[in-house]
Amino acid sequence: MALYFDETTDSAGALRGDVQQAVAKATDIYAIYELSRYAASQGIAWDELDGETRELASEHDVDADSPRDLVDQVVNDLINELPAGGITKTVTMAWGDNFADAEPDSAEIMICGGGPSVRLVFDFAAHGTVDADSLELRHSWGVDSGVLRFSDEHQEAAAFVAEYLTS
Repeated sequence: MALYFDETTDSAGALRGDVQQAVAKATDIYAIYELSRYAASQGIAWDELDGETRELASEHDVDADSPRDLVDQVVNDLINELPAGGITKTVTMAWGDNFADAEPDSAEIMICGGGPSVRLVFDFAAHGTVDADSLELRHSWGVDSGVLRFSDEHQEAAAFVAEYLTS
């Protein structure tokens, strides 16, 4: 998985649990994105899908013989299941601004709570679209938070999911 990490290992050299959880959630996001592209017939054959994507699909009774609209429904269901802790949008305003015209500046989607937590955090660009360059997964066991940044390909997948959930 081509993701960028901060401090990722414990003293024994193993991936820390919070990082493992973040990587698992990033893998799910990418699989959902790949399935959505497949459902939209964007030139992707079933056998070209990532193995983890095919595994996630089979867990939801979808395979190469499934109608595209069924795959699309599974994608919608999977995206809607992601925010385990809800979606928080933040609005920052200057003194005297009209609140009715305000658009959110940033958002946080709690993907996994408990131990560890994983949150998809990003800013909004003009017209309420997701600023893909600001996307990151924050993971923690408590107050200390690590950051997992996306490669370009995974950033596109995360932006797709973020747009869907915040539109």
